[in-house]
Amino acid sequence: MCATVRKQIWEWCPVWLTAPIVAGLVVLLRLTGALQFWEWMALDWFFLLRPLEPPDSRIVIGGISDQDIKSLGRWPIEDVRLAGLLERVKQQKPRAIGLDLYRDFPVEPSYQKLVKVFETTPNLIGIERKGGAKSDIPIGPPPVLAKQGQISSNDILPGLDGKIRRGFLYWTSPETNEAIESLGLQLALIYLQAQGIQPKQAAVNPEYMQLGKGIFPIFESNDGSYIRADAAGYQILLNFRGPSSILPTVSMTDVINGKIPVDRFRDRIVLIGPVAESLKDFFLTPYSSASTLSLDKMAGVEIQATITSHILSAALDGRQTIQIWPDPLEVVWIVVWSVVGAGIGWAI
Repeated sequence: MCATVRKQIWEWCPVWLTAPIVAGLVVLLRLTGALQFWEWMALDWFFLLRPLEPPDSRIVIGGISDQDIKSLGRWPIEDVRLAGLLERVKQQKPRAIGLDLYRDFPVEPSYQKLVKVFETTPNLIGIERKGGAKSDIPIGPPPVLAKQGQISSNDILPGLDGKIRRGFLYWTSPETNEAIESLGLQLALIYLQAQGIQPKQAAVNPEYMQLGKGIFPIFESNDGSYIRADAAGYQILLNFRGPSSILPTVSMTDVINGKIPVDRFRDRIVLIGPVAESLKDFFLTPYSSASTLSLDKMAGVEIQATITSHILSAALDGRQTIQIWPDPLEVVWIVVWSVVGAGIGWAI
């Protein structure tokens, strides 16, 4: 019996030699980052192959398209037009309004009219850009909204291949450790507060934030396929519902002219921002595949809407976030499949 077992082990000796060598090479390649792009492609394909989820009915984008800019006759939008747009949105009593437009200086005429709207809209959140990517130039917030504490960050951090797969919950200054909520998070918090849901520490890890049913693990620089990635602030891996075409969007011109249903925005989150191709505020996502007929890109305001939807869906619906295996478990997984691959090859 022992002789038979020894013979079997000896006959399979190439497997015991090959498997650890292959596993070691794969682990080494991963540690150098050589497989990052291939693993990102695999993740993208999983997004592309899974069924699209229905649009999030709690969110509406007031998109400013090229046609809207043409009807305005100029860009940026004048203060009087922006004030009128915000007033139209306010009339329908949305739960929160996100203004994804830089407004650090007046665009006359009627700046004071816009100031009045800012001062009388406590659920309106403006933006500033802190500089998520190294190439980003910081842009200040609207002074009135900053004074009232109604400011967020709209920073976006693309990967090395230019695609957006993660988003900020909090942008944090590397020098002062100052933290500011992202636009997507702040709008979600306003929505959830109306339902009695407040952020708290997650039981699984006190560093993680929990909202309702959702726990949001902090992205680390070597999570998943990432190697030495920029993990500044509080980032999460985004679980997209689908491409930009599934995001509920209405035209700015239709809003101003009253051509939308009277309850389209009621009790919803409304994000106002440009979706015009001429403004080039677009980003690649996992749905931007070269195999499709055209590259699907998301506007910056759509990225913020995706972050908001991600948070609300996890907190209210229990929708799963993207989970990461710890490094030791990933190594075991690689070793197991190296043994299986070497065994099948040797058997054949």
